[in-house]
Amino acid sequence: MEVTPGPGRARDVALAVALLAGAAALALVVTDAVPLLRGPAPYPPEWRWELRAGPTSGRVWPALACGAALVGLLAALGGRVTRGAARGALAAAVALGFLLQLGLLALEPDGALRTLVQRTQSRTVTSYYSVALSPMAADARAFLAAHDRLLDEMQHGAKHASTHPPGPVLF
Repeated sequence: MEVTPGPGRARDVALAVALLAGAAALALVVTDAVPLLRGPAPYPPEWRWELRAGPTSGRVWPALACGAALVGLLAALGGRVTRGAARGALAAAVALGFLLQLGLLALEPDGALRTLVQRTQSRTVTSYYSVALSPMAADARAFLAAHDRLLDEMQHGAKHASTHPPGPVLF
């Protein structure tokens, strides 16, 4: 007698493959087996994640709680779902995703709020906006005409804007 897998079996196999792939990716990140996963090396250093022994702030519970809530939400949606339940789950996933980002940011040495303020004030992180407000971008046509020559100048004060086309600055 030949046994053919049903739709439930295929879903179980897909879930097992996804879990194994996630575990493998996590193992690669934790062991630093592929340092390229932490970003480009050696330049620019701003785009490279530093390898740390562990969370430096010790505030790991917010991120773990949000991650567990997202996994629980996904598990709760295992079967057929009504349109209203799907909308509610989507809204909950968006909120939990935002909170997960804040929870991960809380792992930074200075905590979430201070790190957000520092990144907002950083000329590197906000370099598109910094260049857009600068006198060099006051006239869009002149900025585009001189863009290739301005790249060297932007390299010192607005590194992110200097490595991309001028579209984000003009926007």
